[in-house]
Amino acid sequence: MAAKPESPVRIENGFEGANPRRRGEVRELAPGRFLVRPWSEDGDGNYKFCLNVKAVNSSGAPAKLALQIDWDDLEYMDCRDYVLVGRGEAWRSFPAAVEGMTATAEVTVPPGESYIGLHPVYDFEMLAADRRRAAAAGFVEELTGKSHQGRELIALSIGAAGAPAVFLVARFHPYETAGSFCVSAILEMLAADRAAGGELVSAWRFVIVPMANPDGVAAGCCTRARRGGPDLCHQGADADDRAGKALAGLLARTAPRGYLDLHGWMYREEDGLSYSHPAARETFVKSLAGDPAFSKKWLGSCSGERPAKPGDFCSRAYHDHGAVSFIISPSWFGRTVPEMREFGRKALAAFCRALGA
Repeated sequence: MAAKPESPVRIENGFEGANPRRRGEVRELAPGRFLVRPWSEDGDGNYKFCLNVKAVNSSGAPAKLALQIDWDDLEYMDCRDYVLVGRGEAWRSFPAAVEGMTATAEVTVPPGESYIGLHPVYDFEMLAADRRRAAAAGFVEELTGKSHQGRELIALSIGAAGAPAVFLVARFHPYETAGSFCVSAILEMLAADRAAGGELVSAWRFVIVPMANPDGVAAGCCTRARRGGPDLCHQGADADDRAGKALAGLLARTAPRGYLDLHGWMYREEDGLSYSHPAARETFVKSLAGDPAFSKKWLGSCSGERPAKPGDFCSRAYHDHGAVSFIISPSWFGRTVPEMREFGRKALAAFCRALGA
């Protein structure tokens, strides 16, 4: 009898940030063919777009791999008809055939380790590298508190003392890595602006929280800080949660003129823009019109017309401090990592221009 063929590729999901995380949720069906069942801390399909596993190719050549991804959800399957393979800034998209709640993809993985998911990965190692570069460039790092599980909540500040403040936050929702890549590029831009004696750090003081929900990121959550925990973006400012309390305290101490919350979403032809001040929104959109980095339509509404929500950080910034408050959700669809980084740099510059509207 012929020996059963073996695949040089295995799937790992026991690392920090993986989704699914439990052993039984990744199963080898045959050599080179795996069943993967992504997990949601809410138990439903809303925001269930967090897929993060590793393909480890032990051969010295690219290898084929078949994935059956059981999303256990019908409503959003039109957003799950592909997977990305890669790491760092290099990612390749592969189509996935959707049948019912399952998406099946045939992918090619290079030698070594690659991530597989719906979004490029930005993890704690990448955050640590950005923190080191920021410190070398003159940012002041503050330990503003710790999360429910004891992880550090870091704020990075730069700019003129006594200048009006811009409070910038990313990664409230763990799967939305677009915000992290935008912030990474923004840190580089502000460092270069400071080195050149530029206008941004002369006119503003920036307080940046690059990873607002480290517990959720570590657990591979989709929206919340943990199973049964708060959605920090919308509930954390008045929740009985260590991270929420620390971030609410930082927001109060900062008393910002502008509040910019960078998210991400699964719409393909639209980028999200929720705004507190219509005039600021108009200035922002007009200043970016015609730029190919912003070719998608803006989809969103005026949050300033809504009643105050004490737990919502955007609402708290607007109602407590009068801040011009934007939530921007760029779509990954059709964008590379360098393009998302460009989006972040240009979005911050346009936001600062809009603060004077």
